[in-house]
Amino acid sequence: VWTSGRCKQGRVPAESVQLHSRNQHLSARPRQTRTETETETETETRGARAQRAEIERASGEKGKGAMTTPVKTFEMQDSLPTLPVPDLQETLQAYLTSVEPLLTAEEFAATKAKVEDFGKAGGDGEKLHKLLLERAAGIRPRDGPSKITPAEHPDGSAYPKSHWLEEWWETLAYLSDRTSLAVNINCFQTHFRAQPCADPVLRAAWVIKGAMDVKHLLDEGLVPPERAGKSVFCNSQYMRVFSTTRVPDAECDKLMTYTESDHVCVERRGNWYVLDKVAGKSVAELHAALIAIKDDADTKARGPGVGAFTGTDRTRWAKSREALCKLSKENAEAVETLESALFHVVLSEATPDSPSEAQRMGQCGNGEDIWFDKSGTHLIFQNGVTVSNLEHTSADAVVPGRVYTYIDEYVHVNAPEVGYAVTPENGFKEGLSNIPVTRNPVGYGEPSSSSLAPRKLEFALDASLREALQDAKTELAQIIDDNITVGLNFPEFGGKTISNTCKGVSTDSFLQMSLALAFYRDQKEMPVPYETATTRGFFHGRTETIRPQSMAMRDFLRAFDDASVPRQKVADLVRQAATHHRNYLRRCMGGKGIDRHLLGLRVLAGQQGLSPAIFADKAYAKSTCFTLSTSQMPWAVQDWPGFGAYDPAAYGTCYRFTDVDTIVATVTSRKRTGNGKDARRFAEVIKQAFRDMQSLLSGYPASKL
Repeated sequence: VWTSGRCKQGRVPAESVQLHSRNQHLSARPRQTRTETETETETETRGARAQRAEIERASGEKGKGAMTTPVKTFEMQDSLPTLPVPDLQETLQAYLTSVEPLLTAEEFAATKAKVEDFGKAGGDGEKLHKLLLERAAGIRPRDGPSKITPAEHPDGSAYPKSHWLEEWWETLAYLSDRTSLAVNINCFQTHFRAQPCADPVLRAAWVIKGAMDVKHLLDEGLVPPERAGKSVFCNSQYMRVFSTTRVPDAECDKLMTYTESDHVCVERRGNWYVLDKVAGKSVAELHAALIAIKDDADTKARGPGVGAFTGTDRTRWAKSREALCKLSKENAEAVETLESALFHVVLSEATPDSPSEAQRMGQCGNGEDIWFDKSGTHLIFQNGVTVSNLEHTSADAVVPGRVYTYIDEYVHVNAPEVGYAVTPENGFKEGLSNIPVTRNPVGYGEPSSSSLAPRKLEFALDASLREALQDAKTELAQIIDDNITVGLNFPEFGGKTISNTCKGVSTDSFLQMSLALAFYRDQKEMPVPYETATTRGFFHGRTETIRPQSMAMRDFLRAFDDASVPRQKVADLVRQAATHHRNYLRRCMGGKGIDRHLLGLRVLAGQQGLSPAIFADKAYAKSTCFTLSTSQMPWAVQDWPGFGAYDPAAYGTCYRFTDVDTIVATVTSRKRTGNGKDARRFAEVIKQAFRDMQSLLSGYPASKL
């Protein structure tokens, strides 16, 4: 049992993972591979040294009189280190530390014995770890995508093998998952603080213009690479923000990126339209074309709403897609047009009247207007409220999140009438995306009546497909009804206040401790928490699992509301738990997390026909069925990012600290399971936990030893 913040019952296939993805990945310049005697640590150190040298060269930070030159988006990819394989014994010890607070003393003793047997000299763990090291050593990450020979894969697909984990992760965590993308996989973000505007179609035109501008900057390498201090993150995922689609298959989906794409698809009232060659078009041209689409859709019968197909079970959708494309050439061309688009825009009829309603609609639309396979869909509602929905396989949410932040900045700078409404409580600060905003010299531009004529996509459905489509709509309606999504707005204090008043606790640790406290109060038990950590400090890195729990967390949760326990002792326990969390975060970002390592060992065990007791143990199942799935989003805008609670027994919480010292979050849960989870109630419990945690830590500074 393992997942990325999700609990999924099932067995990793014993056979080798088949390569099913067709991806376009950034290919960096070839570099010399590690010699046989070079250790993983030496490789990491060499990569870090090279990265520092590149940063100093590019930024002019070293050497008197050095020239400062802009660093291009992908210029420093070749200096990034390769994701290492963690040390086996360190992983096993960290694993034991993480499961101890979740188990009784007797259960922990039994688990410890199984872990020690796994890790002993000559044991299964040592054998599997050796195989994993051999796998890592055999991958040449700087040669670009590894091609599959036609004999192995007749369609000529390519799959990236930039490090030992990449192929496994995208296949097992995403592409082989058969559940609906709606709620389970796709995530979302609101725009413009979920504020309405008077002309939604004009706002849509400016969103398209902003998206095309940032795509141009990416194509030219003019988007500054992301950094953490002086360290640069891998930027390869930006190549899959646009023109990328997840295509269903019977057992494992494919991920397609169409590098020559130049069109945008627009949905209105169940109908799909195409805007060809949108690059360089003025806002006036885009606006006129969108008005034409809206007028046409509003005066004709509602379309079939084929987007609902993409929200159903993946195997069922693969079967329907095959039938749809075989039925007519026009169907096949329409599907390919939708899949190859730069991105999609939905001109929705809905009018969400609150951030929570906008978030809920941004997750699933009306059940038929989102093509869930698409890497980016911008929904503009009838009142101008805007939310973006994205399929998660192609990129971690922070990457499109930065792109969306730029779009908001671009729109506000060039067309404030459809951008942010600036008030003392809701200021707008340009530069949060760290991408210099392009000033549009022509603004709205000159009206045009000809150069951007939309065309409509027509779909033919036979009786079997009509039945399948209705089944898909019914299934998606149940998913939507089961989902509870709440926008949490906490204006009382944010990251700045926490940093100033809660000494010894980082802002993110403060949130994690508060969320654990809220869960304990709400459910009367300790959570099994999950937090996403990035590993993009490595070439083609994705994520690792932070396990925030510790014995100190267990103890402070039990003591927090116990008046008999001295407050200073509780505060000290919170700080101990926060320190554990902060150190675990650093471990994960340094490529030394345990969940991806254990995943690799488990996959290899299946391939070798081994059944180590560690993976059949209750502790492994319990510690990977996360009941509190969390993630922090950067880019301190006052908009709500979010994702659904994948497991019916879990809460989902995505949060960010804003630039005006507040906290916003999205809280999600399921309601049909009868498990006592309710995101609406939990959001209020979280707010009180924020207040109580800040009061405790500000009132009781760290004890002097």
